[in-house]
Amino acid sequence: MSLLAFLVTIPLGDFISKMPKDQQQPPKRFVEGVRLPGKPPLTVKDINGEWQLGYEAYDVQTNEGTAEIVINMAIEFKADGNYSLLYSANWGNPPLKGKDAHGITVEESGTYKLSSDVLILDPVESTRSDMVKRKATNREPVGNEKHVFVVHAETKRIHLAGRCATFQVDPLCLDTEVSNVWFTLKGSLGKRIFGR
Repeated sequence: MSLLAFLVTIPLGDFISKMPKDQQQPPKRFVEGVRLPGKPPLTVKDINGEWQLGYEAYDVQTNEGTAEIVINMAIEFKADGNYSLLYSANWGNPPLKGKDAHGITVEESGTYKLSSDVLILDPVESTRSDMVKRKATNREPVGNEKHVFVVHAETKRIHLAGRCATFQVDPLCLDTEVSNVWFTLKGSLGKRIFGR
């Protein structure tokens, strides 16, 4: 099933809903001396599966002014070396249902390679949609951008460190003084985004 066909089958509202505050883990600066939690994965089996991140931030400067922003990302690593990524950022007051609610959704699929603690995502297809009041508009292909991360794994979490993708609008990614970030994705607990 293509990523587009898959996205038509999931309720987007489930993906862009707010995560409970106690489960949110926004990205952090990754600078010299920072050690990621967990250990480098021994094999791709340590990272196979679906991983999710979600958080919200307040008083974020956007083109429309200061607003609340909700960020969600899901990545599925398959045993065959393929991956799917879904990134969503929504902002406004409130970001999901307000009359000024806007955002972006990026869908990406490709192959991945793991070597010790280095994870490379090599996209084959990347698409961006602008979101206006939770409806996708202006769906268009975007340039495929290879991602290189340091990865550590734990039983129910993976930690990725590296440069933000050009499509990311996370507040830390927009900070020109920040070169690299690290973030934690949790294993899917019953609520699957990719649904296979």
